[in-house]
Formats: sequence, C-alpha cells, structure tokens
Amino acid sequence: MPSTFQSLLPSSAKRASPDPPAATSSPSLAPDALLGTHGKREGSAVPVATPTLAALLGEIDGATHPPPALSSSPPAGLRILLWWTEPTSSPPLRAHLDALGCQLTVQSGPLSDTPDPALITGHPLLLIGVSPINPAANLTLLRNLRERANLPMVLVVPSPNGSEAETLYHNAGFELLDATASLGETRAVLRLALVQWETERREVLAREALRALEENTRLLECAAGQGKKLFYAHSPDQRLTYVSPQVSDFFELPAGVAFHHWTDFLTDHPTNIAGLEATRRAIASGQRQPVFELEFSTAQGRRFWAEAQESPIVVNGRTVAVVGVLSDATEKRRSQDLLRLQTAALRISANSIVITNRDGVIEWANEGFCKVTGYTLEEALNQKVGALINSGKHDNSFFQAFWEQLLAGQVWHGEITNRKKDGTVFQEESTVTPILDEHGAVTHFIAVKQDITERKLLEAKMRQAQKMEAIGQLAGGVAHDFNNILAAVLMYLGLLQDDTALDVNTRMALKDLEREVQRGASLTRQLLTFSRQQAMEPRPLDLHEIITGLLKMLKRLLGEHITLNLSGHAGLPTIEADAGMIEQVVINLCVNARDAMPRGGPITLTTQPVEFIAPSPKFPDARPGRYVRLTVSDKGTGMDESTLQHIFEPFFTTKEVGRGTGLGLATVYGIVRQHHGWVDVESALGAGTSFHVYFPAAAAALQQHASTPTPPLQRGRGETVLVTEDEASVRKVVALSLRRHGYTVIEAENGPAAVRRWREHQGKFDLLLSDMVMPEGMTGREVAEMLRKESPGLKVILCTGYSQAANSELIDPSARITLLRKPFDPSRLLSTVRQCLDAP
Repeated sequence: MPSTFQSLLPSSAKRASPDPPAATSSPSLAPDALLGTHGKREGSAVPVATPTLAALLGEIDGATHPPPALSSSPPAGLRILLWWTEPTSSPPLRAHLDALGCQLTVQSGPLSDTPDPALITGHPLLLIGVSPINPAANLTLLRNLRERANLPMVLVVPSPNGSEAETLYHNAGFELLDATASLGETRAVLRLALVQWETERREVLAREALRALEENTRLLECAAGQGKKLFYAHSPDQRLTYVSPQVSDFFELPAGVAFHHWTDFLTDHPTNIAGLEATRRAIASGQRQPVFELEFSTAQGRRFWAEAQESPIVVNGRTVAVVGVLSDATEKRRSQDLLRLQTAALRISANSIVITNRDGVIEWANEGFCKVTGYTLEEALNQKVGALINSGKHDNSFFQAFWEQLLAGQVWHGEITNRKKDGTVFQEESTVTPILDEHGAVTHFIAVKQDITERKLLEAKMRQAQKMEAIGQLAGGVAHDFNNILAAVLMYLGLLQDDTALDVNTRMALKDLEREVQRGASLTRQLLTFSRQQAMEPRPLDLHEIITGLLKMLKRLLGEHITLNLSGHAGLPTIEADAGMIEQVVINLCVNARDAMPRGGPITLTTQPVEFIAPSPKFPDARPGRYVRLTVSDKGTGMDESTLQHIFEPFFTTKEVGRGTGLGLATVYGIVRQHHGWVDVESALGAGTSFHVYFPAAAAALQQHASTPTPPLQRGRGETVLVTEDEASVRKVVALSLRRHGYTVIEAENGPAAVRRWREHQGKFDLLLSDMVMPEGMTGREVAEMLRKESPGLKVILCTGYSQAANSELIDPSARITLLRKPFDPSRLLSTVRQCLDAP
C-alpha cells in the first residue's frame, strides 16, 4: 500500500544515481557511518561509502540554500548594505555594483557593533568602507558586528596592497575589496564572500546535527539493546539513512542482506495509516509524537506488531533528521486483544459478574448483573453488594460462614436468595472467588452468578410431576388389583341372581349389592383415568344424573365446612362422554372451589341446556348447536385478570407450597377439550369464581336411552374354552359361569401353564380367554400368538383393566382379537364369548 515509509529511502550522495539505495546496518555508530551515503545496489549487497562534510551539507540544507557556483556572478537583485564609516566617494565601486544588478542601500556614519536591526534586515551582504587609521580598534567593532548581524561581510579598503591593516583584516577572516578594483575583481570578491559564508554556516549546522544525532543514537541504541528493538534514522524528506543490526531478526532476513524498503514488509492493516501520519506530524512540527503501532509481515510471511517511537532532530527551528525505535509488540498486542475479548465476554455474558473490593463495595459489574437486578451500573458502583441486593432471607450465621470462607482465600459456591431493585426476590447460584496480591492477602472478590429462579421452579414442578407419576402408577396397580376383586364379586353376584329359588328380598339385596360393586368399578375407572391407564370410553350420559351420583362422595371429600348445592333438573340433553372423566372434572372443580374458601362456604353446581344459533364473539370455539352447561360457583377469594391468564397452565397454582400441584384445572381443561367443549371463567378479587363448562349435546339417536328389558344370558353349544387367569378367584368364577352355560372349560394359572394345557389336549380348543398381564414372563398376547401358529383359526378374548393394553393393534379387527375390559358381570362375559365364537 502507499505509505510514508516508501519515501524513507535515502538517495545517493551523488544525485545522479537512479537506483534506490539501501539503509545499512553497522556495528558502530561513528558520525560518518550514522549518516552513511550509499552506492548502487548490486545483487543483495550494497557497498557503503563514508560521506564528506560537503555531502552532508547538501543532505541537510542543500534543497533550501544551494551553494552558489564559483563560476557564477552574484545573484541578480542581490541587496547590499554599503556602509561608509567616514565621508568618501567611490564612483567606480558604485558603478560596478550597479552593473552587477545589485540593489544598494548606502549608510554613512561611525561604525557601531549594535546596528539598527531594521537597517540590516533584508540585506544578505554587508559592504563596509573602513578607514586604514587605527585598524586594531576597528577590528574589534567589526568582529562584534559580524557576530550580531550574522551576515557575510566585505571590507572596502582604500588600497589593499599588503599594508598592516590589510594583513590584520585578512587574518581575522574578512574578505577585502579595493575601492578602485575593476568590475571583474569586484565580482570575484563578492562571489567568494557569499560561498565562504554559506559553507561555514552549513558546517555549523552539520556539526550541531551530528552532535544531536550522536546523542540520540546512544540513547536509542542503549534502549534497543534491552529487548527486541530496531533503531533507525531518516532525513526530513523521509529517506532512510540508518538501520541497526537487529533488522535481520526483525524481518527474518538472511545475514548480510541489505535492507532497502521496510514498506515492503508493511501489511494493509488500517492501523498503519494512522502510524505513518504520526511520522509526518513529527517532521512538520518538530515535536515528538506519541508511540504508534505498525503491523509488518516478515520475509518468511510471519505477521507481527511493532511500536514505533520517533524523535525529530531540530536545528535553528527546522527538522534536520528523525531517529526512532521499533519495539516488537506482538505479545503485548496479543495480550491486549485477549484482554479485550475477555472483557467483552464478561460484559455481555448472560451470567451476572460482579467485582468488589475487600469490603464488598462494587467496583465493576457486567450487563448481566444490571439486567437481573434492575440496577444500572451507575447505581451499583461504589455500593456494598450485600446492602444493594440483600433479601433478608438469610440469617447472620449464613453470612458469617460466607465471609469467613472468602477471607480465608477459599472459593465459595452455593445458592443464595437476593432481591431486585423492584423488590422481587430471586434465587441465584453463585461462585465467589477471592483475588490475592503477591503477599497472599485478599484484595478483591469476583462473583459469577446465575439466576436459577425458573430452574428451581421447574425442578419443583418436575419433582411434583414425578411424585404424581409415582402416585399414578400406584393408583393404577391398586385399580388393577381391585378390578380383579370386583370382577370376581360381580361374577358371583350374577351367578347368585340366576338362582330361581331366591325370595324377593334376597334378590333386591343382591341387586343393591351389584350397584355398590358397580360404584366401586367406577372408582377404579377414575383411578385408572388419573394414572392415564384408562382409555376414553364415550357413551350417552345424563350430566345431572352423573353429578347426583357423586354428591355423597363429594360431601365427604370437601368437608363439613362446605355446603354443596345442586340445581337444575333431570331430562337434560345427553352428552356423549366418558363417565369417569366427567366425574373427574366435577371433583376437580369442586376441590378448587373449596380451596378458595378456607373458612368454608357454599359451592353451587348448576346444570342447564343452552343453544348457540350463531358463532359467539365471547366463545369463538362454539359451533352452532345445543350444549349442556355445568356451572361450579363459589364465594371465595376470587382471582385478578393476571391470574386468570394462567390458571389452565400445567403446574400453575396460587396455593402455598405443598397445598396444590397446579394440575387440577389443567386436567379439567384437557378433558373438556377432548370432549369438544370449552371452559369459561368469571372471577373478581373478593367476589368469588364461577367456572362454566360446555359439553356438546349428543345426536338425537343417542338420546333415546330408555331402559330396555335385559336380554337372556346366551348359552354355549359345547365349545371348549381355555381360561388363563393368574387371579384364582376370577379364574374360578369365570370358569364356573361358562360351565353353567354350556361350555367346556380348561383352566390355566399363567402363560406357560396355558401352553402345557394346550399340548395336553392336543390343541382341541375353540376359544382362548386370557388375562392380558400375567406373571411368569408371558402375556396373554404372547400366549395367543404362540397357539395361533398351530391353530390359525383359534378365537381369542383378552381381558384387561389397563387402557394402554387396548392399543390400536389389539382392537383392530384384522388382529382378530376381542377385548373384554374388567370388571365385567356374567351377562357381559357370556355375550362377549358368544359373539367371538359366532364371528366369521
């Protein structure tokens, strides 16, 4: 890229050389070597020549004040001050000066060593006519005048013919001009005075520049020897004049290879532009500039950073040279970049990060801390972190142990409850690390903290869900065992009722007992629904009748401080629903109402038919048609609008910890939606709550649910049935019922026993009636598959109390398996067996 350093290349002392010269490194820094001139490049090596002082003068000041050539006349228009110390006239001298094109200012009067500055200004040459009388006294005045005026001087004498005055003035360094000299002699004397003055002046500048360069060279080379540093020098026109021997290490050059352009090694990094601008400012202003950075790429392609510090050498108010030092800053830059990245990462980290002093006063905090706590950084700085976010949830012993551990230099890790700016309490997981000084004393603390409030809530909900899952599994197991008991009782009741010798009272007692057993079966169905092991079994139901049957149980469940009222009437349109699920909806709504009235009160259940003719803006889910509405109202605490937005969310609860799971209303919502209905809620703080549940009415054909005569029990035709059941009481009563009604029955207590009975009777069975879940490692399904391999036409009935067993594969007609749910009575058993045997 174009750069200022491109112009740092020195030209040869011989201006005619067109080739770019090379800066050379030298083990010593003698003045001549420091400003060494350069020859043509040949290959990779460049011969070095020692400059003369005249060449140095050209380097320093030649561009501004070129020395006049000896063969030329004084420049045309040269202004000359002609000072006559005593009255005299010299027409030839005046004529010669006019002929040379000089502009004269004539001054007469005694010689003074303190001339008027306005008189001398603008006259680069003084011609002074002096008297030959008393030359020694005049000489002192002339010397003082030359020093003060700082201009070339020519003394005009009457006759410089080796007189005592001539010798005295000549030895003092003055040029002498005969007042009667010819034009050619006048021209030569003036020319010689100008050249000699310019030469002397530039020699003084060169010596001063050399002295300054030598002084800076010693300082910078001393610094260069203390680390990986490179010393260099360049002229005001930025021609590189010297590079120290470290150049090979810096740019990975082979030994002896001359260094020509370090711009060849500059990268295109934007930082280089700003650095090169600093060099231009140093030259223009003569002021040392701040340290700047440059990025280089070595001859081997390795990139590195260097810091440059340059010092201009100023003589008589003008920059005559610049010396500088390059310091390898790669590691420093890498550390700065890493620190910048680390700082950025800390600043934008989602975790809260706080740095405090030993007293806990905040010195820095990141954006995460401000976001979590609600405080701005300005509000948090210089505040004690404990006082700022202390929630008051921890006692003094907690903080005492906290500080003792930290001040002992140990890391503290744990959970702590803090308070936000708005007063909200939240939980944090914190790791606080003490920072030690070189003596092992604690100076600061760094705390990395994470808001775990949501996580703790989720963990609590997960534990509750796991607890509910465990309870559900327990309930499912209990329901399964209870189903077996109820199945046996129902079967025996059915057999007893078949006895024609029973009197009326006994028969009525057995009928009542059967109803109670059916209620027990309803309870097991609810348990299975709760444990998600009961599939939905919709059938036409009277909602008012279902609630009426629950009243006695609800009164015991809700407690004596609750008054339960049911309004409405029978004869409602039927709904197609699962009875157990509807009962669960009613129970959950009543329990929720009870909890809203801790001091007791009335709960009113109302059933009534409603009809929507057109879609309702209030109920966008409602389709035109007839519905049955259940309303559960209480006089409890009520809910605000914010709470109403979340009541159907799983695990959401306004109850105290341990008083609710947050699943009740979510279950209600799920069941109602599963029945194609919806729930509407009306509530206000202090005014109670009303839940309105809408169920679509069943089709007209399903509303005809008038009781019909019980069909006679269907008998067998001598078919052989293999009954496999691990519950002995169920197995015996099933076998007894089938035998009484014309079937031949072979019993087996488990799957392996069923296979053995099959072998013993050579597979001469018409039907396999088996429990689904059995011990000994074989399910009823596996028994059926094994036996059907030998007899593909074997009819199969599987009995189960679990809904997950009744998956689509089992009830699919292509599987040719009939499902019989427990508990069942003799009538259902016999009708199912007959239908299975008669099926094609």
